[in-house]
Amino acid sequence: MNLKELLIKGKQQPTFVACLILSIVLIAAIYMRGGEFSKAEERLNEVTREGTRIDDNIKNSVNLNSHLDSLRGISQDIKSRLIRPSELARNLQYFYRLESETGVAIASLNQRSLPPRDKDENDDNTYVPVGYEIAVQGDYADLLAFMHAIENGVHFARINSFEAIRSQRQDDATMMSLSLNLELLGQR
Repeated sequence: MNLKELLIKGKQQPTFVACLILSIVLIAAIYMRGGEFSKAEERLNEVTREGTRIDDNIKNSVNLNSHLDSLRGISQDIKSRLIRPSELARNLQYFYRLESETGVAIASLNQRSLPPRDKDENDDNTYVPVGYEIAVQGDYADLLAFMHAIENGVHFARINSFEAIRSQRQDDATMMSLSLNLELLGQR
């Protein structure tokens, strides 16, 4: 078959030729746009994720101002419970007040030195543990009251170790000694 014969057959069946040409055009269009479909689908997913994130932000921001005020109040409460390591007299006075409230007698009280400061630390938001070594004497109930007062006191406290020893004196069998190694949370 040559070109003349094809043209003659094409004139005899115009529907077939039109469908063939249309099929070739559609196949070419699908082939050309095939890569764009995956890009469009990827873009649709990206826009959908962004829209979901914005919707979540809108839903979660309904009470944002009241939550912010609540967090500021909590932050102020936390700051009021912190100690300043540089205010040695005030810090020691806390323990002497506990002594008078619980009925124990402080035998020794020492504030340990602070760990060295890192160069990258921010002065406003640096929390440090301020260590204390304290020895008290009293009866069992007074020592328990003292421990309870430290654990539930004004300042954040962590008791690292303690040792309770019964008095060695024969005339005073109810007296005990308590040695504590503890830390109060402070702000530089």
